[in-house]
Amino acid sequence: METPRVVRYYWLKLLRLQDSPERIALGIAIGVFINFTPFLGFHTIMALLAFFVFPINRFATIVTVWVNTPWTVPFFLALDYQLGSWLLGIKVDWQAFNFDNLSSLMALGQEVFLTLMTGGMLLGIVCAIAIYYPSLYLIRLYRHRRRELMFSP
Repeated sequence: METPRVVRYYWLKLLRLQDSPERIALGIAIGVFINFTPFLGFHTIMALLAFFVFPINRFATIVTVWVNTPWTVPFFLALDYQLGSWLLGIKVDWQAFNFDNLSSLMALGQEVFLTLMTGGMLLGIVCAIAIYYPSLYLIRLYRHRRRELMFSP
C-alpha cells in the first residue's frame, strides 16, 4: 500500500524543519497528547496555548493536531472511553437515559466527560512518550544521513 502523498509531504517537511530535533519531536508528542483529549473543536487552540508553555516547534504541533479529523475522532474517543470506563469502573446505561430530563442529560454528560478525560489523559501521555523517542531518532537519523550525503566526496 502506497503512503498518501500528503502524508509524505508533511513528514518530509517535519524532517527538514530548521529547529532542533528535540523541539520538533516534543511538538509532535504534544500534538499527539492533545489529540486524545475530549475537547473537540479546541485542539488547535490548545496547541496555540502549548506554544507559550513548552519549548516546542509550532509547525510540528499544529500538523500533528490536525491529524485528528472527522474520520479519526470516533477512533480516539472510543479508545478514550473504553480505557476510562475500565479504569473508573463506570458503565453508562444508555438504555435508561431519559432525553426529556435535563438533569439526566447533565449527569450523563459529566459521567461520560470524566470517563473520556481519564482515558484520554492516560492514552495521551502514553502515546506522547511512545511517539517522542521514535520521532527524535528518525529526525536525527535523517539529518545525519543528509549531512553524510552532502559532505561525502
